[in-house]
Amino acid sequence: MLCVLPLKTWPGLWEGEGVTRTRIALKVVDKHLLLRSAALGGGGIGVENNNASAAAAAAERATLAALRGCYGINQLLFTFQDESSLFFGLELVPGGELFDQVLQAKKERKKKLKRKEKEKEKEKEKKEEEEEEEEEEEEEAETDNDSDLSPSSSSSSSSSPPFPLLPLTKVRAYAAQLLLVLRSLRSRKVAHRDLKPENLLLDE
Repeated sequence: MLCVLPLKTWPGLWEGEGVTRTRIALKVVDKHLLLRSAALGGGGIGVENNNASAAAAAAERATLAALRGCYGINQLLFTFQDESSLFFGLELVPGGELFDQVLQAKKERKKKLKRKEKEKEKEKEKKEEEEEEEEEEEEEAETDNDSDLSPSSSSSSSSSPPFPLLPLTKVRAYAAQLLLVLRSLRSRKVAHRDLKPENLLLDE
């Protein structure tokens, strides 16, 4: 199943009194980075910029809390903070990013293409050797079968299409699930403005 990720997270283990040992994804937001980003283009860190950054973080938390139970959305489990950071506890999606799967498929496709090129080269060399042997036999026999010596058609070999990055069945399944997620978000009057393979997670 495909799951939409709000922002970057890190896997971790939440432990504490009265809490079961459950693996989660812990998103850590550096408060100093929030202040620094607020200062960009704002002429320094002022009260208004600080308030804007705090409001953005609060809005993110409120949005995640509002999307609890929403189909295909990485669920917010808890939040807390200390002097330097904000922490968002999210459900762990062990399948990783769709982006990583695409990269892996790209590497495998390159290997397949190289393997195919090597096979073609071997076939070409074998064909050339066979043609040379035939020519030698014909010269030795000194027959009048010149009409049988037609030029080879190896140069007109059709190039096969490249291997697909992902199987079509997977692409269709991911697309269908993503449409369901967008429909679920729309029903709650939420628009995801950063849809990309890095923000799409797989549970397996």
